[in-house]
Amino acid sequence: MATGVIKRYFDERGFGFLKPDGASEGLFFHVKSFDEHVEPHAGDRVEFELGADPKSGRTRAQNLTLI
Repeated sequence: MATGVIKRYFDERGFGFLKPDGASEGLFFHVKSFDEHVEPHAGDRVEFELGADPKSGRTRAQNLTLI
């Protein structure tokens, strides 16, 4: 699994962006990519897998876990 840090999270909209370790560009994630009852915050370290957004086909983070 890849790791990174949440840079921005928009609680009211249920999505955010994280910076993967060793990468310069951020990745989109949706709160539904976490287990239930997890509230992500900017600065949280996470593990994640890369996947494709079903609507746009762009790469996004999925199956996120706080570490």
